Amino acid sequence: MNKSADDFRWDLGDELPGDRSVESTSSLLQGRRIALLLTGSIAAYRAPGLVRELRRAGAEVFVFATPTAMQFTTEDALQWCSLHPVVTA
Repeated sequence: MNKSADDFRWDLGDELPGDRSVESTSSLLQGRRIALLLTGSIAAYRAPGLVRELRRAGAEVFVFATPTAMQFTTEDALQWCSLHPVVTA
C-alpha cells in the first residue's frame, strides 16, 4: 500500500491564544524600539521573559547576544519571543 505525503500531515489546529502574541498592559513604550544586549551572565536565562514584558508595554525588541550569553538561553527562544532574528557574534 502506497501512502502519499498527505497521509502524514497532522492537523495541529489553530495557534493557541497568547502563544507568540502578548496582551498589552501599557502603552508606556508604544512605538519605541529597544536593543537588548545580552552578555555571558546567568541573568541571560531571564531574557525571554524580559522581552515579552517589554513587548507588553508596547516596545519592539531586537536582541543582540554574545556566544557566552547563548550558554544560558537559546537563539530560538529569543527569536520566538521577540518576533525578530537574533544577532549573534
